[in-house]
Amino acid sequence: MSTFWQILILDAIEALDRREEPHGLYGIRQAHSSKGRLPKLAHLFSSPGKTDILRCNGLRGIQTRFGASDIWFSTGSGECFVLQVLDYATTKVRHYGSAYRLDEHHSKEASEPDWELERLVPKLSTRKHNDSTRGILLLTHFRHEKELESLLGRSTDPDFLGRYQIAHFRREWQDRYGRDFRTATHLWTSLVAPVEPGASPNGGLATPVGNSGLTERSPSVS
Repeated sequence: MSTFWQILILDAIEALDRREEPHGLYGIRQAHSSKGRLPKLAHLFSSPGKTDILRCNGLRGIQTRFGASDIWFSTGSGECFVLQVLDYATTKVRHYGSAYRLDEHHSKEASEPDWELERLVPKLSTRKHNDSTRGILLLTHFRHEKELESLLGRSTDPDFLGRYQIAHFRREWQDRYGRDFRTATHLWTSLVAPVEPGASPNGGLATPVGNSGLTERSPSVS
């Protein structure tokens, strides 16, 4: 596989945001709810009948249970991975009829998650499960970068990543449904293999992709 599987997954998630009109990724759990229950993102991302982001990219996956948070899959080369899927939003979008609009009057601060990236990310360098390499996939929605500072902490800092030999991939774009917020996906995995020649280290300049407002960063190398 000539392209990093991490980039293939981020490409697929960004494309999924386009397909899931009119709610996009922000409202995907509500759109696919069952009897009032919201599925976890891991279930949606691993379900062929709902998103198919694994199979369409040549990855072999196991459908995650409705309420589970891990995605299990393997690449064409036989490497096995387990991704913990997390999500966080500082915005509030409400469903009005067939429209999903940003609640401009929402002033309550986002609740702190029950996980901490500065603790989770370093564990990826040593933690394995049944010979599978672990990773973390984070989906965020926000209006200003500073809103995520405490959430991300040092988890995207090149020196921090280099110390634990972690690769970090990031994708970001302006909400395409006119709701005045941004969406970003982050993916961390153990740096188990050398990066392809010519790849820029994390922390360098972001490379624009087309004119969609989307940016991409290559993995950390130390």
